[in-house]
Amino acid sequence: MEGRELGCKTLGCGAGALIVLLVFYGMMATTQQAAKQIKLRRGAKNGQTAAQNLQVVARAVAAYETANKRLPPTDSPRVLREALVPTYLPDKSRLIDGATGQPFAPNPQISGKKSNAVPKAYLLTSSADIAGYRTVLFVSGRVRTVGSGEWQMLTAPRSSLPAPAVPSTPVPSPAQSPR
Repeated sequence: MEGRELGCKTLGCGAGALIVLLVFYGMMATTQQAAKQIKLRRGAKNGQTAAQNLQVVARAVAAYETANKRLPPTDSPRVLREALVPTYLPDKSRLIDGATGQPFAPNPQISGKKSNAVPKAYLLTSSADIAGYRTVLFVSGRVRTVGSGEWQMLTAPRSSLPAPAVPSTPVPSPAQSPR
């Protein structure tokens, strides 16, 4: 074995080591994403999940609607907060997604409307998580987690209903021509 060096000096060995490092890096990134996902689900920052916060907000919105006969203004998170806090919602942190620290996004299309005019609409939503799921508060007061497909259906523009058919009046047919 004289004259031969032990070790890897070939390109193949270096490429192999690089591949191993890249795989390890990919596993680390996946693990970090999984940990972030778990924190999102648990509401790591304030101990409250998005669903818990939205349930409290639902009660505040119901109280607002009872007093004002319409939904609160939802033009922006700030406008909604000013309408609800402190009269209907003593803890403004309930308007924040505890996992992300971001305010829930309100639906401006229902701002100030009566709830029976928009019964199936959403009121507030959290940001989408890594898997595309988000927690949504509906005008009905129900809180649910929806996937990206259902979210797209909720936010798709509503097509207007076709105009009702106008009843036709019978018109006499033209007289037949003589042959």
